[in-house]
Amino acid sequence: MGIEPTPETHDAPDQRLAKTARSEWRKRMGIEPTPETHDAPDNGFEDRRRHQPPSASAGQHILGLPTRNQTRNTVMTIPIAGPRGRAPALGLTLLLLACGADAPAEGGGAQEATAAVELSEAIVASGLSIALPAAWSRLEPRSAMRMLEAEIPGAGGPGEISAYYFGPGGGGGAAANVERWKSQVVLEPGAPEPTTQSRESGGVRRTWIELEGTVKASTIGSFPTTDLHDGALFGAVIEAPGGPWYLRAVGPGATMREQRQAFLAMLDSAKPQG
Repeated sequence: MGIEPTPETHDAPDQRLAKTARSEWRKRMGIEPTPETHDAPDNGFEDRRRHQPPSASAGQHILGLPTRNQTRNTVMTIPIAGPRGRAPALGLTLLLLACGADAPAEGGGAQEATAAVELSEAIVASGLSIALPAAWSRLEPRSAMRMLEAEIPGAGGPGEISAYYFGPGGGGGAAANVERWKSQVVLEPGAPEPTTQSRESGGVRRTWIELEGTVKASTIGSFPTTDLHDGALFGAVIEAPGGPWYLRAVGPGATMREQRQAFLAMLDSAKPQG
């Protein structure tokens, strides 16, 4: 057919000598021959590239993908993008393969798990139905102004919660009481300014603030009766028809942080009677 032999199909004597020399060198260096060195013809350049360390432009060797059609007379290389191409995607593929299907997506993270809070049977007082956390101990109110009192257990020592009702629309409202609670706590130097939080469901609006620092001694006989250092005060307002109702929880900082989820679960249970 008049076809001239190509360098890959022509098995020249000098190439055979070079191949023999390289084979001897591999034996001295302890390098095992690969299947490609047996099945594919040697053309010098391809053989040297097979034994170079993997690089970003040779990602097919890293993933173990077939890169050559091992036929009798030809060598076929699958083109792979260079360092500015798709090489980073290869590294990501390896990471996903190593981590498995449960690996978090980039930029994401697992959400903080919140343990379920066990609540006691709902209490109805002054037109409000509310369920205390089961671990809290209900106390006899020490004042006619208080519709509800309970002790809050915790690692830092016991705290207390009191609930107040002043009649429909009474007590000054949420904003005024939040400011009053803020005036009862001296924040630590450099502490961020606390923010008021709220959420609404079922026609009930719950507004609360969490304060940490030195809780000042109460002037009306509430807890604490002396300044409470490293303490915390959680104040909340429940707004609904017939309300509002006010809740003030105070205790050592460690206890209140431990009981924070229980406090929020209690707020979510609050609703007008009936």
